Amino acid sequence: MKTGKHPDKALSAVQVRQLKEPGRYADGNGLYLVVDPSGAKRWMLRTVVQGKRRDIGLGGVSLVSLAEAREKALAYRKLAREGGDPLAEKRLAKKVVPTFSEAADTVYAEHKAGWPTAVLPGRSLHQGHRGAWADEAAADNARANARAF
Repeated sequence: MKTGKHPDKALSAVQVRQLKEPGRYADGNGLYLVVDPSGAKRWMLRTVVQGKRRDIGLGGVSLVSLAEAREKALAYRKLAREGGDPLAEKRLAKKVVPTFSEAADTVYAEHKAGWPTAVLPGRSLHQGHRGAWADEAAADNARANARAF
């Protein structure tokens, strides 16, 4: 099997399963199967994003099939071609942080059954301290907000 820059043919699911030798195996269009010395296998897309070459991890072989890796690679290449940054999009998707208001609602709902008077903590959160921080991400300035509280 040719492992260079331009493969003579795309990888097959059987090849992906059988490859054990550490290295980087090209599937085509910037998609690579990376086999680590430990035997772990993962997908990597090498593409140009905003003028810079980037290696973007697409996930391990146990979680992402060959077909899924090809689909992800196609979507990321398209996004990069349109001027977007696939890595930034990926990080943004992971970083869904609730607002203080959402976090307060969650805490209240989880603990109100155990509180002797469930109305008071809820009222305090809704009327008192919630107003200034309601739309802030709960993780933003958490230490400063806790001191002010």
